[in-house]
Amino acid sequence: MVGFWTKLLPRLVLIFAAPFITILGPLSREENAKQSRFESYIVSFVISNFFNFGYTLLSYPYSFSNVLIEMDGKEFIWFILRVIIICSILIFIRTKLVYAEYTDSTFSIVRGLIYLFLGCLMYQTAIFVYKNFAKLDPDQLIFHLIVNTDGVFKNMYIESWTNSCVIISIQITSIFLISTVFLLKVDFELPINTKLFHFSIRFVHFSFIFFLFSIVKAMSISNLKSYFLPIKGSFIEEHYVEPFSAGLVWPQKRKNIILIILESMESSFTSKENGGVFDEDMIPEMTNMAQDSNHVHFSHNSQLGGTLETTGATWSIAGCFAALSGIPTKLLITQKQMEHKQDYIPGVTSLPNILLERGYKNYLVLGHGIDFGGMNHCFKQHGNFSQYDNNHLKRIGFIPNDYHRNWGVEDKVLYNFSKTHLPLVANQSDPFLWIIITMDTHFPDGYKCDLCRNETKNNLNNARRCASRQLFDFVQWFKAQPFYENTSLITLGDHLVMGDSLKGLVQPNQNRTTYNLIVNAQEKPFRSQNRTISQFDWFPTILSSIGVNIPGERLGLGTNLFSSKNTLSEIYSHKRLNLELLKKSDFYDEYFLTERNDPLMKIRGFWHQNTTNY
Repeated sequence: MVGFWTKLLPRLVLIFAAPFITILGPLSREENAKQSRFESYIVSFVISNFFNFGYTLLSYPYSFSNVLIEMDGKEFIWFILRVIIICSILIFIRTKLVYAEYTDSTFSIVRGLIYLFLGCLMYQTAIFVYKNFAKLDPDQLIFHLIVNTDGVFKNMYIESWTNSCVIISIQITSIFLISTVFLLKVDFELPINTKLFHFSIRFVHFSFIFFLFSIVKAMSISNLKSYFLPIKGSFIEEHYVEPFSAGLVWPQKRKNIILIILESMESSFTSKENGGVFDEDMIPEMTNMAQDSNHVHFSHNSQLGGTLETTGATWSIAGCFAALSGIPTKLLITQKQMEHKQDYIPGVTSLPNILLERGYKNYLVLGHGIDFGGMNHCFKQHGNFSQYDNNHLKRIGFIPNDYHRNWGVEDKVLYNFSKTHLPLVANQSDPFLWIIITMDTHFPDGYKCDLCRNETKNNLNNARRCASRQLFDFVQWFKAQPFYENTSLITLGDHLVMGDSLKGLVQPNQNRTTYNLIVNAQEKPFRSQNRTISQFDWFPTILSSIGVNIPGERLGLGTNLFSSKNTLSEIYSHKRLNLELLKKSDFYDEYFLTERNDPLMKIRGFWHQNTTNY
């Protein structure tokens, strides 16, 4: 306790002293200030520290009383500097704007209400941005703005922003106007009482400055600053292993692959007893399958764990593509790229392309339209997939033409279709890659199909429980099929759940990870627990699971998890990996975002038509 106050008291003294510096400057002595330095100090101190603490609290998962103690020396210095800067801005505004003479009372009221509305809107928007985009990968935001998402992504946030920001701001402004008329009995033909108008101006100033700090913090958390202040790096160039020249050695018998990509599926959804965040397991069947010694489950600890989320792989198509190619989705935002946005990283050698060259047939089954999020271009360019989306299922008569659930069709339809068609595909002479992409567990609320039960009060948790049962049922069906012995089934979560549905459940030092499971792998892992795994590592790991030998044990930026070789996250730390991937890479832009038939690609040797080295 003595140490607590020894550290706290000097900092409190500095915080109270900092605003005093600003009232000694020339701005505070302007003739139109009309207030004492003491009052200027009090107002500036209260307002500045109010949003300064608000800004600082965004950085710390601690209570208000411990913020000053948890900050180190450097952070506290910046805290004090912010107080001084903010107070200076406030006093400047007060001396130059607030106390200017306003003779037209009607104009003043209208202007004050406009400022109030804009201030409320900015304040609410700041909260909205932090709540919804604090963990948003900037590439994700830009990606969804430039590709076709059937309006889902944009409409989802526009509707949410309208309800939580615009409507609330209108309500507050309306209440303020009614209160003004009622309390002050304003006569629009007489000079206005300036007190309420001054308050509205101060509120606008507070909202605007708090909004700026919230945006800065949101940029910091979501790494948007990497776009405005790009730093070049060579990490990708130095560590990327081109699959074409890796010298892959294939087994005599080519093994099939079933890959199930589960929407926003985390190992964190298990019980605390098993390493999760819930008192009761939300995915009990998936937990049991991962703990089955006949299966393979890679964990970041000794319990149920998984894959750490990686920069450039934090949304569905990017997370899926990272596992299939071993690289992040980084967008070169230029006019040329905007004009060719139908190309999805055309220069990279991905798993589906490798399999296609080896005679595999590739199939994709998903519940929404194939045009959503650039998936049609991605899976056509990379593997020439036969694509079965909700529209195709209608065309072939598998579901009625007027059938529509959730984003298109629910997950149970995807599993039923797969159970119907996989035996037919397996009877053909060619090996296959069959990918299922689920959607029922998508944030914010998930989708409750007729298989779901009312097991919890939370609809999303009910969807997770249902997803766990459906996956277990499909795995049991798979094990009973004639093609089981020659097929590996891999299940991966695509990314961490978005939004704040786990707020208050995750411990400060607890890592959230996505789920993984391998059934009927060709290999046994050297070490499956206490690994530090990124999405990139699944590229070589999937190949290894069907018996492909990988000299050097690396492809793309990924490491074969069945091997004894450390991943890049284990060598450099996952935090360092993410920081390096934020940097601008000329190598990435030149080679991965370039057409395969580009002469530059051929000269550099990163792609050509001779595929015998596969």
